[in-house]
Amino acid sequence: MSNNIQSVKIATYFMVALIAGIFTSMLFLNGSTNSAFAQTDNNLVVHLKSGNPENQDEVNAANMGLMLANHFQDAGRNVTAFLDVNGVHLAVNSHPAGLENATSLLQQFVTNGGSVHVCGPCLEAAGYSPEDVIAGAIVANPQEMGMLEVLNNNAIVIDY
Repeated sequence: MSNNIQSVKIATYFMVALIAGIFTSMLFLNGSTNSAFAQTDNNLVVHLKSGNPENQDEVNAANMGLMLANHFQDAGRNVTAFLDVNGVHLAVNSHPAGLENATSLLQQFVTNGGSVHVCGPCLEAAGYSPEDVIAGAIVANPQEMGMLEVLNNNAIVIDY
């Protein structure tokens, strides 16, 4: 019975990845779409609350969110990654095993000029300090205005 459950899980992961790939491809076909995703005058925020290495769904979600962030950034969009809850594990220098692909995608995003904001209280709750965060990431606290500027009234937020 457990082999059948495992087979269903694998098939489900495959279908989600396939659908996400088709969605992403549709957004970037020749760069010609009239949707809000093609606009460059508003901010795009990829909100990553997933990053628990012991949960394959969260690992997959983190990978997908960061792949989209990189694709949109490559397309010329102003993209910010906001990491909270389990997503904070992605932005620390000594990330947990199992997050290598996601942390590599995050580093690529930062290297290419992406803005990364990490929830300060979530970082603390996960047992990290601001000194543990990768270079280029900003520790965001609720009292500061940084995220409010990013989340202007035209911001598009994608949650993972």
